Amino acid sequence: MKGARVVPFSSRSQPWRRLRQSRFAFAPPIFLLAATAFASGPLPPDVERFIERREVCEHFRGEPWPEGRTREDEERRSLIARELKKHCAGSDAQLGALRHKYHDEKTVIRKLERYEDAIEAR
Repeated sequence: MKGARVVPFSSRSQPWRRLRQSRFAFAPPIFLLAATAFASGPLPPDVERFIERREVCEHFRGEPWPEGRTREDEERRSLIARELKKHCAGSDAQLGALRHKYHDEKTVIRKLERYEDAIEAR
């Protein structure tokens, strides 16, 4: 462009300088948040597998039980019962064993505290 004036970086106006400086104002808090999230470290593989299994169990425990006599209701009941047996059977004993095994590890115990001790029918 003819007649356009090029402004050197060092002589930019004050608002641009403030914007440039504040661009990274949130970087330290975000970094600290991420650091604290990973500070506890990953969970042991057996605990991870238990949590995945128990979450599926909890999902199917919360499913409404179909009361009707239609084919769809019967299939749905069958599916829920099958998934409950697959994912919930033995989880009470496994939870107790994991709590005993990792009783000194606060991170693991904190993750396991959210699960009920006895969900299986006796």
